[in-house]
Amino acid sequence: MIKLLAVSALLATLVFPGSQDAQAGAVIRIWGTTTAIEFVDIGRPGHSAGDEMLRGVRLTDKYDRIIGSASFGCVNFGNAVPGVSLCTAVFNLPKGKIVVQGTRRTIDYYLLPVTGGTGIYSHASGSLLGETVSKPPRKDRLLFSLEY
Repeated sequence: MIKLLAVSALLATLVFPGSQDAQAGAVIRIWGTTTAIEFVDIGRPGHSAGDEMLRGVRLTDKYDRIIGSASFGCVNFGNAVPGVSLCTAVFNLPKGKIVVQGTRRTIDYYLLPVTGGTGIYSHASGSLLGETVSKPPRKDRLLFSLEY
């Protein structure tokens, strides 16, 4: 049976040495602030299929201490599926990486599945809920719900 362990403290407190409950699941609540953004215009000028948005993000805990970084890449579907992009992101955290990938309709609120990871996240699945809380610079509240 998979148990969900809710943890909203520092990311470093997610794994307690010797605790089996820490391996069952976790909720990770962190913040991401955009540090760099690039738009790659592919095909016809302007918003069209294949255009890419690349974003670098600084990850912080609830005390605004830097705990890692993330890289987002989104490809626009254009008229094939209007308003939808396919996004992949890698979150570099102190105890491993979490990878998410999926489609989204808006940049300010999104739900993406966790598709992989490394370190303590190597067998994780679950989801990422992202919500923009301020801009500029863009700051997102990131909530990972993980199961192992």
